[in-house]
Amino acid sequence: MTEFASRAREALAARGRTMRGAARALCYDPAYLSRVLNGKQCPSPQLAEALDALVGAEGALASLLPQGTALRVNSGRNHRRLRGARTA
Repeated sequence: MTEFASRAREALAARGRTMRGAARALCYDPAYLSRVLNGKQCPSPQLAEALDALVGAEGALASLLPQGTALRVNSGRNHRRLRGARTA
């Protein structure tokens, strides 16, 4: 398991959040979030920032992403987010 996955799981558990509840709150596919939280897939910068905000980590999770992983601004697409989901 990656450091990101471990720290994200700990942060969610500390706030009483389940993986499915977090996926629902963030409008992400639960399968994608499960792969990330089990260290099987790298998180997108968008997901890292969303998890930071959800658990109040103040950027600690996003800082664990590999160097050179930049947040894509105005990409217009994020296939991992659920269709029709509202954005905050």
